[in-house]
Amino acid sequence: NIAVYSRSFTDPNKNYLTGSSFVQYLVKQYGEEAVINSIYGNGDPLPKTYAELVREWKEYIENTYAGYSKYKS
Repeated sequence: NIAVYSRSFTDPNKNYLTGSSFVQYLVKQYGEEAVINSIYGNGDPLPKTYAELVREWKEYIENTYAGYSKYKS
């Protein structure tokens, strides 16, 4: 996640690093089973739109890693 923050990556579709950070965030918020079931359509969808989830993930990265400003490019 510090690499995502330091490179200002804000699109979870950009590369493996951002995608894995986004999925990790979703698992922390909703649990592994809920995320897997949502991805594969075996359960209820997550309670927010994709755009809302991405916005919240970006906020999480910014709020959590802003203290590491020396890594910000």
